[in-house]
Amino acid sequence: MRKKSVKSFTLLEVIIAISLVALAGPILFSVPFRLAKQEMTALYATELTRLAGLEWNSIRLQLLNHEIAWKDLAAAESRPFLIEERPYTVALSKQHQHRFTIKKAVTKAQKKTLSLNREGMLVEVNISFLSEAKEKEHSFEYQIAISCDAP
Repeated sequence: MRKKSVKSFTLLEVIIAISLVALAGPILFSVPFRLAKQEMTALYATELTRLAGLEWNSIRLQLLNHEIAWKDLAAAESRPFLIEERPYTVALSKQHQHRFTIKKAVTKAQKKTLSLNREGMLVEVNISFLSEAKEKEHSFEYQIAISCDAP
């Protein structure tokens, strides 16, 4: 009977295989973590956009119902008028929470003649989220034309 010759790996082949895995490993493992970080950043940006829209709706209703004093808006022609500043926490999960300071301010107000020769103002509102780590400020600008007439 003939014996089968069993060919095993040489030491050099094993060393080359280990070095290839060692070189490719960090690259292969870093991609999913980088993608996860980019996804979390995109989720926070989307959540801040959604929250800014909710805050804008609240301010818009206050402006349309004349709950923000007209004299404060008139003063915003020369300097910004701070509506509110408060802490805010955005939580996507228990492990992923960011603390922000939300600032809502009227940055500009100009008297305008609206339709049917009614007096009014073009009001510009800025809603900004400043992270507690002060790494980046997310700012949103909105405009609305409001009438001087009471609702």
